[in-house]
Amino acid sequence: MKQLFSMLILSLCLAFVSCNEEEYNADLAVSPYQPLPGRRVASIKTTFTENGGENIHEHRFTYDAQNRIKTVNSNLVIYTPVVVDNNGFRDTVNTRCNMVTSANYFYRGEELEVAFNVSIEYPDFPKMNRHSCSSNFGFFNSTGVLNRFSQASFDYSTTTLLKAYTDGEISFDVLREGNDVCGYNKTSVATNGEVREEKSKRYYYSPFRNKTNFDFSAYFGYWGVEQCIPIISRPYRAPYQLAAFGMLGVTSGNLPWGVVETDADGRDNYKEGDWVLDNQEYPLSFVDVDERVTVITYCE
Repeated sequence: MKQLFSMLILSLCLAFVSCNEEEYNADLAVSPYQPLPGRRVASIKTTFTENGGENIHEHRFTYDAQNRIKTVNSNLVIYTPVVVDNNGFRDTVNTRCNMVTSANYFYRGEELEVAFNVSIEYPDFPKMNRHSCSSNFGFFNSTGVLNRFSQASFDYSTTTLLKAYTDGEISFDVLREGNDVCGYNKTSVATNGEVREEKSKRYYYSPFRNKTNFDFSAYFGYWGVEQCIPIISRPYRAPYQLAAFGMLGVTSGNLPWGVVETDADGRDNYKEGDWVLDNQEYPLSFVDVDERVTVITYCE
């Protein structure tokens, strides 16, 4: 019965998205949002070892006639800790989770809707399998950046994002060096009223210009601001992107390179990742300082 109910929910999700598509022509839709210039990324795939298994995060992109992001379809393999009963004792084991997601972007004047569905399967714990679908909504201002999306609001200097926040709970100050996002400061308020402050790592950039339509620093989580939106709060596994496609304003102009760490004597140490570029300096792959491997393909 539970499996039948899950299948019914999934079918309703698909019907919901299909219904929206029937009433909507992506190629003719009008919006103040303008996509990032540059070579269009067709897919991005990140792999790394975590919790005892190879995690795979693969996302495939399609675009409308105006080169705006249209769909994101993702297949993820995630190894995650699960609490189980072991002869009357609670135990934690790492297990495989397969996640399939799809997201559709709808541009309706100032309004942006992202409709998405998520299917989660635990091969070793099928009772934990689930399906869900929903939509998040936001609004572009006249300059084509999001003033608000879901429960998050955004403050800009013209089109340069300065701050993101939710109502009275959490805020992010975006830190930049030139146009490159080099980290963020996070402030959150606990239920007991305690104010907590957190600083991200310090990031630095290669001399290579980013000649694509995709901001890798946002995808890697350098901005932090999308933590304000629960469904896309986790970098690499988010079912859709906002900042990476320029919806939150000015993006990082160069390809991110690594992390700046300060030693006990106060000296900066630079840990550098490794980009592989083609003969026109378009990125093909990146291995970061934590040995996560990201591979990029293009539409043409």
